[in-house]
Amino acid sequence: MGVIIGVLVGAWGLLQPHKKRVPDHFPFGAADYCKQLPKYIKTYHLRQPVFIDLSQTRARGLAIVEASKNGKVFQLPTWDDAGALGPYALDEHGNIYAAPVPYVSIDQFKPEDQSKIYKVDTKSGKMEVFKELPVQHPSDASNPFNFLGLSYDCDTKSLYASTVNGSDFENERGRILQIDVHSGKILDKKEGIDAIGLAVFNDKVAKYLYYGSARTSDIYRIKLGPAGEITASEPEFVLSLSAVQGGSTDKCHRIRFFKGGVMELKGIDFNYTLHAESDVRRNIYRFKYNPNNGKWDFVSVQRQKR
Repeated sequence: MGVIIGVLVGAWGLLQPHKKRVPDHFPFGAADYCKQLPKYIKTYHLRQPVFIDLSQTRARGLAIVEASKNGKVFQLPTWDDAGALGPYALDEHGNIYAAPVPYVSIDQFKPEDQSKIYKVDTKSGKMEVFKELPVQHPSDASNPFNFLGLSYDCDTKSLYASTVNGSDFENERGRILQIDVHSGKILDKKEGIDAIGLAVFNDKVAKYLYYGSARTSDIYRIKLGPAGEITASEPEFVLSLSAVQGGSTDKCHRIRFFKGGVMELKGIDFNYTLHAESDVRRNIYRFKYNPNNGKWDFVSVQRQKR
């Protein structure tokens, strides 16, 4: 991999049974609109604003950091149990779902742990395994990665997860999963897709799961079913980061939606392998939703350096 996933995730951004819903009920915009910060932030008297830090620069694993100057770096004992963490998502209760990623060297992680998604309880702060997948293909130096994307949908109470386990330069063996956050049951899955960034967006007519390809600079979306099913339709091309003015062949590592129909994409260099870089860079792309044609108008691209 051209840059380290564990480093890049960093501080990017501050129940009921699974039910069927009608698309008209979905509010326009980001589908994680209900997300809340964990309740233990108040319990431990952390000063807001705070952010979730998975950069591995302040602490191994997960940390909560006060955003003020000289702010406190807070970590509970279990938060480094899984080693370096990468993608994460928050639900409406403040529970954090996160997945391990290899960091710097394959000697510093356990391949068997890469197939787990962890949950950090909003009240106790304890981190425990939420979901573990059977290892279909052993991780190795050619592709040590497993989960690269997580996204929560407030409307269907679904956690979406993308894995590239078993993929290589010739074979795309990844999967996107829809997981019930209560039972941990896999509700639906789509095979043969290597995706990094994931996010659910409700437009005026339907609910879509957007994802960035791990193999190209392209962004795709899948129209989800009434209960958030991934297999309801086939992927649809949205745009390419390489086609916009000032763009490049970045892979889309993170997708975020903001009020007013703004989409922000973080582009990184990714090639399924690990190597450390002292000068970590990424491009931030911004687009604006056009309600007249349902497409995304390019706004800007900005190079960002940690």
